Amino acid sequence: MKAKVPGYTTGKGIAIMMEHLSPGKEGRHRQTISYGKSPNLSLSARETLAQEVWDVRSIYLR
Repeated sequence: MKAKVPGYTTGKGIAIMMEHLSPGKEGRHRQTISYGKSPNLSLSARETLAQEVWDVRSIYLR
């Protein structure tokens, strides 16, 4: 991330902790739209966070 995002520093990011069963194919983390994908660097941090929060809320509401 440091190479791709100007001003990025480790330890300052936002994380959402979700269950991720291992080994296995279950767990809410695997249901997220971003699981296993590279980040979309064309979005702002605010847009990315909003998208992730919306996604996590919908998963937990199900």
